[in-house]
Amino acid sequence: RFLSGEQFAYAAGVVGILHREKAGATFFFGNFAAESLVLTENGQRVGAVQIAASPDSGQIPFFLATCDYVIIGEEYYAVTALMSGDPVLRGSVVGQDYIKLVLLGLIILGVVLTAWSILQAQTEPHFLSRWLEGAGG
Repeated sequence: RFLSGEQFAYAAGVVGILHREKAGATFFFGNFAAESLVLTENGQRVGAVQIAASPDSGQIPFFLATCDYVIIGEEYYAVTALMSGDPVLRGSVVGQDYIKLVLLGLIILGVVLTAWSILQAQTEPHFLSRWLEGAGG
């Protein structure tokens, strides 16, 4: 049913429905602005189990304060892939996870090599320049 095209008029309409129908569960997914706290606080007042998610990180604290379950960050996009059962979407999530693991490994390797070269430079001042010259040729 259409409630309103205006932000707070819509929120007031939803709050009325929550209280009249004594909602048992509410799901808030998508972009929210100032109405997010109004909606979720009233859902909490009627005792509804609430699940919320938003790609806007500014709304997450409000959802955490008033909802039972909150989907945070990249989970917002991954949950669609996992719930749909589409193998292409699931493969995309798995592929992204593997790429993150490879990048994490490269970062750790870079930190270790940097620390090692600093330690070598302290004991042998021109170690890095000699090492680079040797690698070049």
